[in-house]
Amino acid sequence: LYEEFKPLFYSLNGDEQTNLIKLLVEGNSERVVGIHIGGDLATEIIQTIAVAMKLGTTKQDLNNSIGIHSSTAEEFFLYD
Repeated sequence: LYEEFKPLFYSLNGDEQTNLIKLLVEGNSERVVGIHIGGDLATEIIQTIAVAMKLGTTKQDLNNSIGIHSSTAEEFFLYD
């Protein structure tokens, strides 16, 4: 799952910066096996998702959660 987007923070101040995120899931189980992210706060977001990955989280677990608005990290909770 891959997405390029402009965080709300940059939309409001007119900045043209975009972020890239990719969520890697395993087959039918949709267990999260990796993430890629480029943009602000990437290290903090990766650290948080890494903990969830160690606990065996799935894409459905993320879908059942609520991302903090407005943040770059909330994009991981919006994948269809």
